[in-house]
Order: sequence, then structure tokens, then C-alpha cells
Amino acid sequence: MPNMFLIAAFWEAVILLVVWVPLVLLWLSALLDLFLRQHMSGIARVLWLLLIIFLPVIGAIIYFIVRSRDDIDVIMAASLPDPVPEVGYQLEALSKLRDRGALSETEFANAKAKLLG
Repeated sequence: MPNMFLIAAFWEAVILLVVWVPLVLLWLSALLDLFLRQHMSGIARVLWLLLIIFLPVIGAIIYFIVRSRDDIDVIMAASLPDPVPEVGYQLEALSKLRDRGALSETEFANAKAKLLG
């Protein structure tokens, strides 16, 4: 009799860890992604939220399949650093060279115009 209890407890733990935990993580990641997505209208967000809440597993899977690749590209592009600080650092280096006398005013003005475009 105790053997059957241990076997049943083992399979319950396996089902919990292999099935339910990944499904809950899928559902939570769909909700988190939905709320963090910035390039989505309010109506679309509410409709996705209703789908994910009322059909948790199927709604989350559909959400991850249907969401457009363009939104992912926009998010990735927004996370990249701007090239503007590089220009600022270069201008700072040019001004230090000018202050030390390594560059004349005309050379500094030419290099600055070249950097700024």
C-alpha cells in the first residue's frame, strides 16, 4: 500500500513539473510580453488580454505565433545604443587637441563640420 502512495506522489510531481509549471510560465510570459509591448494599440492589447485570460494555454500560444516580426525588430532596434555619444566623445577629443595646440581653429572647425555632417 505505501508503495502505491509513493508511485502516485511521484507521478503527480512529474506532471506538475513537466506540464503545469511550463504552461504557467508560458501564460505569464505572454502576459508580461503583452504589457511590455509599446507599439500596440489599446484595443488590440485588451483583445489579446481577454484571449490570453479566457483561453490561457491556447491564447498564449496563438499570441506568440501571431505577433508580428516587425514589433520584435522595433524592440530590438530600440534597445541598441545610439551612435550619438560616439560623436560627442570625438568632439570632446577634438576640443582637447585644440586646447593643447595640436589643432588650429580651422582644422578644428573642419573636423567638427565633418563629424556633424
